[in-house]
Amino acid sequence: MSNIAEEKSLTPAMQVETPDAFSAAEEARREKMPKTTGEWIYDNIQFWFVKGLILAATAVIGYQAKFGKETNLIHKFQEWCKSTIAAPMEKLGNKTSARVASAMGGDAGKWIGGKTAEVMAVFGGAFASTMVLFHGGNVVAPVVGWFENHRKEIVASGNRKFGKPGEEEKGNEKFANVPQQSAGDIVFGRLTAWVGTFALFFTGFLLLGKTKESGMYKLDWFEEKCARLATGMGKGSKFGHIPMNQEMHHAAKASPELFKGHEKQLFWYKVSRILALDIYATSMGIVVWTLTSRFSARDRQHKAAHDSKEQPIYGFGRTKYYHPGNEKGMPQKDVAEATPADAKTKRLEAPAASHSEGLLQQREENKGAALTL
Repeated sequence: MSNIAEEKSLTPAMQVETPDAFSAAEEARREKMPKTTGEWIYDNIQFWFVKGLILAATAVIGYQAKFGKETNLIHKFQEWCKSTIAAPMEKLGNKTSARVASAMGGDAGKWIGGKTAEVMAVFGGAFASTMVLFHGGNVVAPVVGWFENHRKEIVASGNRKFGKPGEEEKGNEKFANVPQQSAGDIVFGRLTAWVGTFALFFTGFLLLGKTKESGMYKLDWFEEKCARLATGMGKGSKFGHIPMNQEMHHAAKASPELFKGHEKQLFWYKVSRILALDIYATSMGIVVWTLTSRFSARDRQHKAAHDSKEQPIYGFGRTKYYHPGNEKGMPQKDVAEATPADAKTKRLEAPAASHSEGLLQQREENKGAALTL
């Protein structure tokens, strides 16, 4: 039979689903496959090296942003964020609060006005805190992108050198269709991580509220408490009388004689404050970044397959393409088959012939039929 006739003879049940549906089914199956030794190695490299590098870079740059010298560009940028966004938001909140309280009157007006001022002040503070942590991930983003785009190779190498028999093949199958992340995917992940970190600060400050003793927001109290405990500057120390709502570096500016000879201790106090902030906020940001970058790459892969005008029919060793609804002049291409061996699809018995070969074959068959008659 001709190539066109063969295609017409395929029933809907024999035709493979579109790439979107096929990919979704394969993804679900591959995600359920057990982890191999190589994947375990990759996950540990990601956790201890890549994520550790992000945390370290965030701590170093965050330290410069918050405690750096006035001539430091990162510190200047951070101060600009405070003066341009955080401070105006707080002022606007106070003005709005006064207007609401005046308009509504009574205790209800005062309460709503106070909450309005608090929300707007927290918004500005959350923005400033997020910016402190944002730079580190941006610096390390190319390294993260490289590891993500070499996940398949790293897993395969780990399985080949340290894996059990058969794990290399299983790993290759599991990561056969992992898309490469583009610069746009990584940028999308970074922006989503920023939004997630900002939302964490914003909701955390509001929902957790303040401590009764110090009147500090509990997230700020957590940072201060961790820094004091880590550096031995808490209760019972020379600095134990300093109230919790007064940060040590501010106290050092107000009473430099008290901190004379304790410069190194004060330095590690500042580092500990950044690390306390870094541990929970940056960790959450890394998770959001990783998931959204991978999702963006996968979504882009699905859209590229879905938007293609040609739909694939998978066959032995080759894949031929047809254009739905275009029976007269179907474009034909031969490409290496990309489906796994155990895919539950109806396969063709032979490689697809080219369109011209199919027409020649049909002409010969028609001649034979005429001679027979």
